[in-house]
Amino acid sequence: MSRFGTRWRAAVGTVAAAVVAGMLGAPAASAAQPLVSDPTAYVNPMVGTTTSGMTFPGASMPFGMVQNSPDTNVGNAAYNYDATTLTGFSQVHLSGIGCPAGSWIRVMPTVGDVTDTSLSANMSKFSHDTEVAKPGYYGVTLEKNNIRAELTSTTRTGVDRFTYDTGARDRKLIVNVTDVWGQTFASDVKVVGDKIQGSVTSGSFCGPNRPSRYTLHFSMTLSEPIAGVATWNRGEKVPVAGRTAATGGAVISFAPGGKAPIVTHTGVSYTSVEGAEKNRVAELSTGSKGELKSFDTVRADAHDAWQEQLRSVRVSSDSTEDLKTFYTELYHGLLHPSVAQDVDGTYQGFDGKKHKVARGENYYQMLSMWDTYRSQNQLVALLEPERATDIARSILAIYEQGGWVPRWSLGQAETNATSGDPVTPFIVTLYSRGLLDHKLAGKLFDALWKNVNEVPPPATNIKAREFNPQYLDKGYIPAELSQNESASIGLEYSLADCALGTMAVGLHKYKEADQLRPRCDEFTHIWNADIESKGYTGFPQARAADGSFVPTDAVVNGKGFKEGTAWQYQWLGQQDPEALFALMGGADEAEKRLDTFFTFPAIEEDVSTAATKHWVTGPIDYNGHFEFNPNNEPDFHAPWMYAWTDSPWKTSAVTRAQRALYTDTYNGVPGNDDLGASSAMGAFAMLGFFEAQPGSGNYIFSAPMFPKAVITQPDGTRLTLNAPGAKASAIQYIDTLSVDGDRTARSWISHDDLLSAGTVNFKLTTDGASSRWGLGTKNQPPAMAGALETGKK
Repeated sequence: MSRFGTRWRAAVGTVAAAVVAGMLGAPAASAAQPLVSDPTAYVNPMVGTTTSGMTFPGASMPFGMVQNSPDTNVGNAAYNYDATTLTGFSQVHLSGIGCPAGSWIRVMPTVGDVTDTSLSANMSKFSHDTEVAKPGYYGVTLEKNNIRAELTSTTRTGVDRFTYDTGARDRKLIVNVTDVWGQTFASDVKVVGDKIQGSVTSGSFCGPNRPSRYTLHFSMTLSEPIAGVATWNRGEKVPVAGRTAATGGAVISFAPGGKAPIVTHTGVSYTSVEGAEKNRVAELSTGSKGELKSFDTVRADAHDAWQEQLRSVRVSSDSTEDLKTFYTELYHGLLHPSVAQDVDGTYQGFDGKKHKVARGENYYQMLSMWDTYRSQNQLVALLEPERATDIARSILAIYEQGGWVPRWSLGQAETNATSGDPVTPFIVTLYSRGLLDHKLAGKLFDALWKNVNEVPPPATNIKAREFNPQYLDKGYIPAELSQNESASIGLEYSLADCALGTMAVGLHKYKEADQLRPRCDEFTHIWNADIESKGYTGFPQARAADGSFVPTDAVVNGKGFKEGTAWQYQWLGQQDPEALFALMGGADEAEKRLDTFFTFPAIEEDVSTAATKHWVTGPIDYNGHFEFNPNNEPDFHAPWMYAWTDSPWKTSAVTRAQRALYTDTYNGVPGNDDLGASSAMGAFAMLGFFEAQPGSGNYIFSAPMFPKAVITQPDGTRLTLNAPGAKASAIQYIDTLSVDGDRTARSWISHDDLLSAGTVNFKLTTDGASSRWGLGTKNQPPAMAGALETGKK
């Protein structure tokens, strides 16, 4: 008997295993390629390093506290590929964020007198021809003084190696603690013996008046003795020789005649300088005598860590381009959230006090949940379930220390950036995968229940769901409260409430589930059945407190919607597709809208160019569009909405069209990567499954883009996806599908069942319209709203 179990068998027909093996796999066009052995060879950290993608090219460990990377500070990015000069190398960055934050603790090697400490006076030209970027390593040559700069890292330390030009006698190193990408509110540096130590406090992320503050401490040692010190205070340009403490930075001099490279070892901490020093010693010391690991040793360790991490998904392909795209997506998707506790378990809490994690656990920060709850959270849960559980514990700790759950926490502070209620589907996504034990789930449910029903007092820095009173009273958020986002915030609240309802059912909290069930369809309260666009009637629209719809010039002008338009947000009702599609005139009409949204005829005509020709391609180009915007999260799930129509095969065409937007170039990520959100979505699409209803725990299948993929859990459990003949460059659809030997027409599978399956076999076809796979309501994914009704019964 199949070890997959009776639950699946009750829902699908079965066939003999021999038949499945012989018939369900389409013959490959050529001999099968072996699974990738070293995925790091296909990762290009330069991908997305523009003002669109906003990734960083430097060295980091998976989920590391440190992101040791170069800075250009030109345009809206810490590192901009289009820049021609570098201003230094900093210890902490964030990948793909849309607002300034990072470039903390910047160092810059130079030669000669330093009479002006500004970034512009000490920056150097560089060429991309001299850049080398690999997982855990970055190198570049600074043309100004012909200095070779190389970076690597451990989880909590950055290690730099600066090789000065032969004959350079007046070698200097500038340590800058005041110039960051963003705002600096306090900083200090001091030279104590052979160490350089200090801190920087930054904040006001994504808004000049936001109260968020986060402090990073550091402790640095050098491979050569310090021969001279000069420091400067914030606001000063000229360093003062002999002064060993200041608020701006320090210029370190070395004795002339040195030939070996200068190597810096920098520990960082969010708790204290002492914590940074402990981190440095613990992660870089080789023994009791205090020797430190060499640069090359740290670099090798970082490579090995990434190799092990990325081998959790091994794919086969004869397309080097596809391998590079996929493994770079996977790499970007596993950079964050960031470990926040020191090596002794101490971390800085939201109450301003120091706390300790339990042995064997981690505390995480940098939680960009509005972005990551739709895709990257699912990737971490799939590949790193223990980390995902620790992330949930971290959110609970924030609640217990700060009184409310966060939306977008950065460091030890809530930024209140973005909107809606992302933390609820984020947590329910983990609950639906069985990653929260009963005690942890109960505590988190109580925190989320408070969040969805109450509102923080005005003096609280964490704003949570600040529009709850009006939303609970009217079923929508009046435009007077948030002119630019009221409609989209209400849609986010509705999705979150429905997700929490499924968790209530799972915890047998039926009273709470009954209260949440009507909120699943609150999106109907902002649906204006009379407005028209592109031949379709009825769209979501912001409403005033008196119930009237707020006049708009057009459905595509974005008024009332955060970073999007009514066309893009009309699909944010996936928790109850039947109710949503009913507003559109039924599933057939919804399918026509989807075809218009994706310009489907153009995809069938040329899958390689349809996206660039017809979709939204500008990084911040939200308004004025009725097309799919793959650059931003609100409509990430839209390609999978075909699963609730009579043409589920169309999803596979759309995901292949989208694949063309991910390339092995510096602009190879559509839009801001947002801490791995865009990359994770691209990776799931290439593998052939995606959770379109965050919190449901259910994936929707689409045609994989690799002939074979093997996903290995930390405990050794393996899932093999076989799709002979699969390739991303041609439109292919699912013809037939079997799960652990059982043939099924069902278009979806739960997370638990997928991991229990062992093997999923796809037979692909080039004629999607003739495929019967996924057709019929019995084969469609269940609605989350329906789960609440089931629980009620």
